[in-house]
This record gives sequence, structure tokens and C-alpha cells, in this order.
Amino acid sequence: MRIFFNAFVFCLVACSLAESGLAEGGQTRLTQEQFTDEVIAALTAKDAVDCVRRTDEGSFTFGAGAEDCSERAMYTDNLYAAYLADADRKDELISRLVTVATNALEGGDQAADLPRDYHERLVVILRPSTYGTGILNGTPPLKLVMRPFAGDMSTILALDSADTLMPMTKPMLDQAELSEDDLYALAFVNTSRRIGPIENERDGDLEYVYAPSGLATGVLALPSSCMADTQPYYALVLDRDTYVSAPASAETGVSTLAAHVLKLQSANTGFSQSLMYCRYGTWSDADVKALVE
Repeated sequence: MRIFFNAFVFCLVACSLAESGLAEGGQTRLTQEQFTDEVIAALTAKDAVDCVRRTDEGSFTFGAGAEDCSERAMYTDNLYAAYLADADRKDELISRLVTVATNALEGGDQAADLPRDYHERLVVILRPSTYGTGILNGTPPLKLVMRPFAGDMSTILALDSADTLMPMTKPMLDQAELSEDDLYALAFVNTSRRIGPIENERDGDLEYVYAPSGLATGVLALPSSCMADTQPYYALVLDRDTYVSAPASAETGVSTLAAHVLKLQSANTGFSQSLMYCRYGTWSDADVKALVE
């Protein structure tokens, strides 16, 4: 699965190729929100599904009835990346995701049922701290296993598969024989093992990082990403699959990132509005105003 990497480089100055609706060769592409809406439309048409709610542009909750609509959640990240790489596969990819969701319902897979193979599939990713709270769209909050990370970002435990990432819920946590701390330790190991190829692109002082697996933000969540002897650096999560970083010593790059975050804050937009700072083994929320002065 390959996404057109320049889309993310362009994020700092305008919008991504996906957001503009154009891809390589000028061919029209659906935005992730439009792709997710098509998945939801196809899923809603299934008899086994009575309730589907879009959480944001790349995820949704679903259930057999309104009473459990907020207890199952899926991300469209992985298959949307595959769609951007080959738009002709759109119907096939949407059908795959719908099949995963309906099989979970028709097979009696409850949100509280922890998969038997979770030891191999459990990973960690970064998401906005408001994710799953229902604040943005008025939906009931999701009971997710998450912890504050830095700024407006939190770590979320998720179950990885070839087709989707499924957030781990509190009912699943109650069934695990491991403690939450041990689950996080396991997720760190699995994330390093499952992340697969990582694509890096440099633009002056800035380094953009993307992983087709959808686990790029998990790199930042790993303890090894910010240790006591790690050279200080700044990072901004651009979307679910991409982040950009700059060494603290690179004044131009850091100033560029800080100025961009200030614009995001002023417009109240963006996946994240926090520039995270790694120093002496600790992540914190950077003072972006001070960095641009």
C-alpha cells in the first residue's frame, strides 16, 4: 500500500492531495471523509447493522442496535491508503471493510469479547485526546483504553489487522489476563514488529514520516522514541498516519513548525494543534509562541 507522500509534505503550506481531491496524474480521488461515508452507506444497507455513526473523517462506530452503537469502532486508514494507491479497487476495499464489520455482528462478536490472538495484534497509536468522547459530533463516548501523551494527543491501544485498526475498549481490558501496564508494554513490542516499511522524506530541517501500515504515530509513542540520551526534537502529528519532526537545534525548522501550529490554533483546525517536545526522556507540549518570537 503506497500513498502519495508529497501530499503530506504539502500539508504545511496548503492541503494534502487527498483533501484537494486530486492525485497523481490529475485523477480525482475521494477524500477520506467521503471514502468513510461510502463505507458507512454500504454498511447501513446490511440487515445485520441497525446503527452506524461516523466518529470523524476516518472512523466510525456501529452496532446491531442503537443501544450498542458506540461500543464497536473501526478506522478506515489502512484501506483508504490502499484506495489512494489504486482508486480502481475502491468497491473491493469498501466491501472488505463492510465484511469485517458484518462478520463481527453476525458471528456474535461483542465489543466486550477480547480476540484470542490479541497478544500478537495489540499495538499503540496516537490520537487526539478528544477522540471517542463524542464532543465533536454529539455521539455517545467510546470506552477506550487510552492515556494522555503530550499536548492534545493521547496514546490508544488498538488491535491491528490487514484491513483495519480496532480500538481496544474497556470491556476488553476487563477480560485480559494482563494489567493495563503490561498491555502497553506488549503493544510497544508489537508496534515495533508490525509497523513494516517506514517512508521518510526530508524538506530542509523537517522530516516527514509515514507508514503504509497506519502505525507511524505509534513510533512516537514508543519509549525508545524519547529517552534520556535522545537528542531533543519537536514533532507534530499531521494525521493518523503521518508526523513531521525537527531537531531542537534546527531553528528554522522549529520556527516553521511552531508558526504552522499557531495558524492551526487560530483557525481551530488540524488533526493536532500541539507541537510536542522530546527532552531528557520526557514528552511535553511546546510553547509555540515563544518558539516563533
